[in-house]
Amino acid sequence: MRTFLTFAALAATTAFATPAFAQASLPSNSSDTIEATALLIQPATLQGIDNLDFGTLIASPAATGTVSINANDATSTRVFSVSAGTLTQGAGSALRGRLIGNGLPTQVVNISRTFPAVLVNQDDPTATMPFSGALNADAADGSVTIGATGVFYVYVGGTLTVSPNQMPGRYSGLVEVTAAFQ
Repeated sequence: MRTFLTFAALAATTAFATPAFAQASLPSNSSDTIEATALLIQPATLQGIDNLDFGTLIASPAATGTVSINANDATSTRVFSVSAGTLTQGAGSALRGRLIGNGLPTQVVNISRTFPAVLVNQDDPTATMPFSGALNADAADGSVTIGATGVFYVYVGGTLTVSPNQMPGRYSGLVEVTAAFQ
């Protein structure tokens, strides 16, 4: 009897193996489609392109007055107001400052700025020249709404005040413009 039981067990094993072999022979090729998509957004950035440059100024020792560049003037024309002596433009051109920003169309960007009170002579830091800055009309109220292109500009102008016996030299200071993207 033991032989019969062993044979029966072998037969049962063989019976179960056959359906597994039949499943492996089914076709295994299949295909379907999916959609490939992307949402591209521009990073919220603001970057300086052009420095505010008053160019070369010629001042007599007794010169008193101002030179201004309007942030809204695309030609960067220097405007002189002279109280005493002579104050004129020298060689080279002037340039209003320019920053470029990008973000999402219709996004509101809050603009803040910090202007130096004076520009400092790079040869003698004890010599300074009073400075007052301004932004273009679109940014002056503190916010810009980005147009359909996703690009916006902030322009910087300002006024220098030349005092009598102003020390000659190159004067500079940092204007900080910050964009807070909403």
